[in-house]
Amino acid sequence: MSATLETSVLLQTGTALATVFAAGILAFPLLRASRTVRVAGLSALAVAIFLAPLLVPLPFSGFRLLVSLASIMVGVKLYDLCRSVESGPPPGIGPFLTHLPNDCLLVFRGATDVSPSRRAEEVRLLGLIPLTLCSAAILVAAFRFDWRPYPWVLEHVAKAMAICGVIRFGPNIGACARRRIGIPALDFSGRFLASATPAEFWRRWNRPAGRFLSHYVFRPTGGNRHPFLAVMATFGLNGLVHEYVFGIAAGRVLGWALVFFGIQGPATAATLRLRPAGWGRPLGILLTLAFNAATSVLIFACVDAIVPFYAGRTGP
Repeated sequence: MSATLETSVLLQTGTALATVFAAGILAFPLLRASRTVRVAGLSALAVAIFLAPLLVPLPFSGFRLLVSLASIMVGVKLYDLCRSVESGPPPGIGPFLTHLPNDCLLVFRGATDVSPSRRAEEVRLLGLIPLTLCSAAILVAAFRFDWRPYPWVLEHVAKAMAICGVIRFGPNIGACARRRIGIPALDFSGRFLASATPAEFWRRWNRPAGRFLSHYVFRPTGGNRHPFLAVMATFGLNGLVHEYVFGIAAGRVLGWALVFFGIQGPATAATLRLRPAGWGRPLGILLTLAFNAATSVLIFACVDAIVPFYAGRTGP
């Protein structure tokens, strides 16, 4: 990529991100308006937010992906704020501006992880940073390694596990640092690689999104009273969100994310009340790892449509 083209793409990406967050900021006065004005105004802003990734030229799908993730984050926050003012006062400008770019919290009035002390967060950061750097080094090595002489499944599992390592530790640095300075935050993840069931995995994975989906989808559609319906509604919306993120970045409808969540949903519903113990727990962990490794092929097919994921091949 030439220096001129690189500068142009960065400017277009910056413009798209600025559009997303500017639209988000413009929502602030609407939170104090009547319900009709608020809903109409936020709906118009949502259109601008969700179309903003199109400002990035299609060949640069990775940059589009970045903007689409920002669009989802801001759009979800505005929906939450629009709903929350129906039961309480709107936030002040300070908390609003702090909350808008905070990717560690999607539900403004939701519970957050409580820090025992600033010192405890500092100690945890000292552990998370080297773990993240080591995980990132493993990830780089996994993508630089020539996998072509080896079975495709080895490449897939190695890269998927390397990415999970970075996700396990990296995002929690941001949550830890925010809590250290007094900003509410949820850890992105718990020990999801040690999950003994698909339901346990999803309770530990992407906790900010899980909190939002539980509050606005799972509970309203039946919750624990009608778990299958509630879980399928939750995973259906999750699939549509991922289709937007991957589809707008790739410039076409992919469909693999919907299939992925269509498989994970029933598996989660079926294991919602299971709590493996004793010898059943290590067996459950192995089965869950195998299940997730197999179904994640669908998600990484979406990734491969945006940025090259496999070593010059698209599957087994």
